Amino acid sequence: MRIRVGVATRNPLKVSAAKIAFEGFFDEVEIHSFKSSSMLQKQPADEEITRGAILRAKEAIELGYDYGVGIEGGLLHLGGRAYFTGFSAVISKSREMHGAWGLAWECPPSLLERVERGEELGILMDQILGRSGVKTHEGAIGVFSKSKIDRLRVTTDSVIAALIPFVNREFYSQDQSRVTRRDIFSDGEEARKT
Repeated sequence: MRIRVGVATRNPLKVSAAKIAFEGFFDEVEIHSFKSSSMLQKQPADEEITRGAILRAKEAIELGYDYGVGIEGGLLHLGGRAYFTGFSAVISKSREMHGAWGLAWECPPSLLERVERGEELGILMDQILGRSGVKTHEGAIGVFSKSKIDRLRVTTDSVIAALIPFVNREFYSQDQSRVTRRDIFSDGEEARKT
């Protein structure tokens, strides 16, 4: 059976990550990407990261896809430090939602103030390196890890991890992961498990 997956992004790296993840579990996958209409911050932080991913995934479900995928990167403050990370949300047409965090790495102090003011990391990296397209290729994590960490792999792993409950029904109760229509389809509210 062919499944249709909507990915709310025009970033080819994120689309590729969703494609690789879904094709690892499903035989016939049709991936569609589209520009998100959600009014999201360019550089989300903390709860806005998960909220952004969930809103993006929700958009795909509203457009009629079997699964919606939202992938959002941002700055997470934890334990007195700031980390760059990403979150992937996957929502099924039956409104079941699961998510997973990606790799988190410490924000360089030289970028922290600018990112906290809302400047987008990808644009900052383009300015620092004097070229364009860092966020759609190796990403900041690739640059700072001296190409030892691959952004596509990190993003793919996050989507795979979000799919784990969908492909391991014997370990996950659908009742615990189902969110109500009100939880994920109301504006301004973060999805909550019921």
